[in-house]
Amino acid sequence: MALTILGTYPVINKQISDIDDNGIQKISYIFTVKTADAFDYLPLKDDEYYGPTGILASGQGLFDPRTATNRSKYLVLDAKMDNLSGGLTQIMVSTAGTQNINTPPKIRILPNYPLIYGLSGISQTIVGDIGIGDSNGGYGIVMTFITKADSVSEGDIFLNYSRKLMPVSFRGFSLPVPARAPFGYTNTTGGIIRDIFGNITGNTGTETIANSYLGFICKETTFQRIGGITLFQLIYSESGFYRADVCPVAEPGQTAACTTNFAYNF
Repeated sequence: MALTILGTYPVINKQISDIDDNGIQKISYIFTVKTADAFDYLPLKDDEYYGPTGILASGQGLFDPRTATNRSKYLVLDAKMDNLSGGLTQIMVSTAGTQNINTPPKIRILPNYPLIYGLSGISQTIVGDIGIGDSNGGYGIVMTFITKADSVSEGDIFLNYSRKLMPVSFRGFSLPVPARAPFGYTNTTGGIIRDIFGNITGNTGTETIANSYLGFICKETTFQRIGGITLFQLIYSESGFYRADVCPVAEPGQTAACTTNFAYNF
């Protein structure tokens, strides 16, 4: 017996919604239309989409994501058709977006990153101002969060966070606390010896110590567009260097062959 559905098309069969830990909401719309009209109801990937009628809050009892205050657009992930008997076709359209673009970030602490001074509250032996300088004895801070999938929102993240110092908090959520604030200094010892007439009488050479600690810097920025949102991942790790510039004794009129040595450079 052929399947017959009486009434006005499209017939909404089901709306399925799921929200993951990052705040990404995926909504699938399943509905039936006449086969002759099926392609009129089939959206393209990345189309903005809120169901086959586009008016889900009007007496259908289905959630309309456009009513959320801090939402993103909901864009099509994929669309499929399945021909039924009786000249009917069932269509399933999957979309993704978010009801709350300001969802708090997810924070993870990973091992095997550079260690200079480390994180507050984690017991480590700090060697004076020089720091430790272990290439894989420290921690990386991974921050994952969402924003709107458009060039302006994505550009703001790159501008304000990529290659920048780790913020104290993000969207009201506190990040791990570094053991030391950024600083820098240089110190030069030794030098040229002159007599009262300005003539060079000796040269002890010079050594300049340069220490620059930048703190936890965002060194990796990745992003993935999923429907109407963009999933960002920022990875922070300690950055800085401890350097000695040594210029040995040079004969008058000659230029010293200076050398540079790094205790570490991350």
